[in-house]
Amino acid sequence: MITSRSTLARGAQTIAVLIRYRILFAALPWRHDRLDPVQLRLALEHLGGTWVKLGQMLAMRFDLLPAAHCQELLKLLNNVNPIPYEQVRDVIRRELGDDPESIFREFDPTPIASASIGQVHRAVLPSGKRVAVKIQRPDARQVLAADIELMYAVSGLLGRGGLFGATSSRQVIDEFAKWTEDELDYVTEARHAIRLRQNATGDPLQRVPRVWGRFTTAHVLTIDLVEGIPLIEIVNAVRDGDHAYLDRLGERGHDLRRIVRHLDWNMLNQIHVFGLFHADLHPANLFVLPGDAIGYVDFGIVGKLSGDMRQSLTRYASVFFDGDSDGAITELTRWVAPGSIGRVEAARAELVRAHEDFMLAVRTAKQISAKGAGVSFAVGILDIVRRYGIVLAPNALAYLRTLIATDALRFELAPDYDLYGHAQRFFGHLVVQETKEFLKPENVVRVAHDQALRVNRMLDAVDAQLLLVGSVESRILHVQERIRTARRWLTTLVMVLILGLILFRLLDLHPGWRTAGPLPNSAGHWLLWLIFGVLLVIALGIVIETFRLRGAEREPKE
Repeated sequence: MITSRSTLARGAQTIAVLIRYRILFAALPWRHDRLDPVQLRLALEHLGGTWVKLGQMLAMRFDLLPAAHCQELLKLLNNVNPIPYEQVRDVIRRELGDDPESIFREFDPTPIASASIGQVHRAVLPSGKRVAVKIQRPDARQVLAADIELMYAVSGLLGRGGLFGATSSRQVIDEFAKWTEDELDYVTEARHAIRLRQNATGDPLQRVPRVWGRFTTAHVLTIDLVEGIPLIEIVNAVRDGDHAYLDRLGERGHDLRRIVRHLDWNMLNQIHVFGLFHADLHPANLFVLPGDAIGYVDFGIVGKLSGDMRQSLTRYASVFFDGDSDGAITELTRWVAPGSIGRVEAARAELVRAHEDFMLAVRTAKQISAKGAGVSFAVGILDIVRRYGIVLAPNALAYLRTLIATDALRFELAPDYDLYGHAQRFFGHLVVQETKEFLKPENVVRVAHDQALRVNRMLDAVDAQLLLVGSVESRILHVQERIRTARRWLTTLVMVLILGLILFRLLDLHPGWRTAGPLPNSAGHWLLWLIFGVLLVIALGIVIETFRLRGAEREPKE
């Protein structure tokens, strides 16, 4: 219940603002007009803090709101006055055990960024390492909890206005509450950063800062200071037509197309190779480093994909860029709730048309400007999802939101960028890498061992069942002979795998192995197909023997 005087005052302010900007009037039963997007943005800006964060989340929810509302909410800025330095000192003293001047060699009392949950200060560790220290506002959790409680209180009115279409307002606030809860725990953000950094190890195109665990708690996060050019600075120069700035940028060795190419490659790599990706690609969270590598900060929001979902997204993108729009839609049905599959079929014609229009735009980019094609495509898909009441899995939504954010940057910085060719190169590279990974000896041995164990257990179970049944002796002997035959096939399969591994080890000594692809040119045309052919024949033998075993089990007893 809302009990504190300050919370009651906040509640009264919230109701007054919602009335002032005519938000609540849309909920009246005799009103049929939708909420005005500008009025919605102004109301959230007036309320500030948590409400602005809600608007920023909704700005990417084209599956919930009409495009005009989302575009208006994208203008929201989370401008928050920094907390006094004495409060910063109190938080650090409570969390790390001493004053910042004692813990750090240097600590800049002036923040370099300030938001509703925390603010960031430059500092230097005792080792001399330059770091960024994010300090959570002392009252952040209480303010967020009070505002979310108020959001629940007015959710019924918002839902009556049909603001979110088929999705209830309470569901939206549930998602927002979970989102903010993750952002409030800096230990969770630290884990995200550590995993993303591990995945980026050795990658020259992306930099994820190191987390300094000794100086990190649930309310203080210390990471390497990412020193580069803020991408927001470059984006603003492009928007403002600041050619002098862009010329200086080029003189320093930077290239806008290369920046976009690296942003794209990193995004695709995080999603399709690792299944863990930065899901808040605001230009303020990105930095351009030497060589146009991309530095990332702010890891409160990440997308996480299961192995099945990652494979589905990869297949979807692969068949899509091969021009099979209908196959892409079929794969898309794997991303929806079971009750929405029929709705996907009802929307199939519109979905296919949206896919085909996008492919036409990117394939003819040299003749027809493809500026915004990706944003238009993703927004169009989510608009269809909203109109047909299709419920997408949360990880699929995070994926589509990331596509929208990346595409907005892509075509703002390099409108004539060859998206189609880049995607084709990435997925071609991905197939080669996955083939090499599959052919690693340890992976082949593991797969062979797992399959052999599974088949052996199946055969042992059949053998045991036949002995327990006590059937006619000749039938038992007949089936046991089939089992021995199946095991011989299985042994042959394992032996061929082992011989194949030995052969690959020998080929590994070939000087062209690392540069010529999975096999050297001299053998690439026949050796791999020969091995797979032998394995296929053996596998068919095992399948045939399995069917014979099943037939033997069904033979009538004498």
